[in-house]
Formats: sequence, C-alpha cells, structure tokens
Amino acid sequence: MVQPFLQAQILKSTEINIGNIVIGGNNKIAVQTMTNTATNNIVETIEQCKILFDNGAELVRITVPTINDIECIRSIKIALVNANYYKPIIADIHYKPEIALQVADFVEKIRVNPGNYITKSNLSEAELGQNLKDKFLPLIQECKKHNTVIRLGANYGSLSDNILQKYGNTPKGMVKSVEEFLDLCYNQNFTNIVMSMKASDPRIMVQASRMLQLFMLKNN
Repeated sequence: MVQPFLQAQILKSTEINIGNIVIGGNNKIAVQTMTNTATNNIVETIEQCKILFDNGAELVRITVPTINDIECIRSIKIALVNANYYKPIIADIHYKPEIALQVADFVEKIRVNPGNYITKSNLSEAELGQNLKDKFLPLIQECKKHNTVIRLGANYGSLSDNILQKYGNTPKGMVKSVEEFLDLCYNQNFTNIVMSMKASDPRIMVQASRMLQLFMLKNN
C-alpha cells in the first residue's frame, strides 16, 4: 500500500557531465531515448542512433544484454564518432554486472540495476556488504579513470531478494536498494552518479523519489 507522500525540502540537483552534455543544476532537461534494435545488428543500430540524434535526441541508450554484445556496442560507438556523431551513448546493463566493467572505458554513461548485484539471499549482512564491494568497487574505479557516469536505476519490479525479505516490494525497498551503492561511491569520492526510481505506478515512483531525497539531504 502506498503511504501518504513524504514532504521533503527541495534538494538542488548536482551538475553532471555526460560526455559533451551537462545535466542537473540549472541546465535544461536533456532529451534521452533508447534504440529498439538488436544490438548485434550493428548497421541497423548505427542508423537508428543517427536518426535519433538528427531528430533532437541528446543521449541514446543501447542495451548490452550479453557478453557478445560488448564488441557490438564498441563498434557502434566507433562508427558514430567516425561519422561525426559525438553525443553520448549509454550502455544499458541488465543481468550481468560484469559487462558494465568492460564497457566503462568507451561509453559516456552506464545504467545498472542494483537488484542485479546481489543475487544471494542467504548471506549475512557482512557477507552481503563484502559481495557488493567485490562487484561494485571495480566499476567505480574504472568509471573514475574514464570519467564515465553511473546511473543507479532502482526498479520496483526487480529488487534483490535480500531487499524484498526486509522491506518488501515497496518505495522504501527501492531506496534501500541504492543506499549502499551510494555509500560506496561517496567513500571513493565518486560523484558522477545519476539516480532513478522506476515504477509503473507514478505514486510509488514519486514517493520513492522523495524518500531518496530525504536520504540525500541527511548525507550531504
């Protein structure tokens, strides 16, 4: 059940550079969209990216569902640059977090789902924390090296088992799913972070976003 909306102070967003695009702060909202081609269809994906950029898109997200798609998106990025399309490409990582580490050096932004980083629910708190560090810290370091942005996208329908056991499929669970990731980023002085709370029910999405805002206010 959705609780009454939380009231929070207005927290001004931080400016983030995604390649040659700046979002947050007082900047205008950047238009982002996503390809609907198969990433391994390199020619078709390149052509769709060009059409999207030519028609006003400022960032284009491309799915990278398998290890084999890593070289595909690399080829797509190279081809776009060679054709003088310099706007940012975002790699959309689904169920294999290790893919994120392998694309961080050539895309401008990586979208990861926290729910895919913790796949075991029978671990202690200490083991869960260590498991997360082992998987996520290398990505932070790689993104720092290449000035790559990380988008933490918490999805109402795909929270990890340990979050579901503690908080259920709730707005609070969505926020809790990103808190540890944010702590790790801040501990590494990494602030190239974009966050999103996604739910098909806008009331849940708004409540989760406001709860996240309260967390940010307490930690800044």
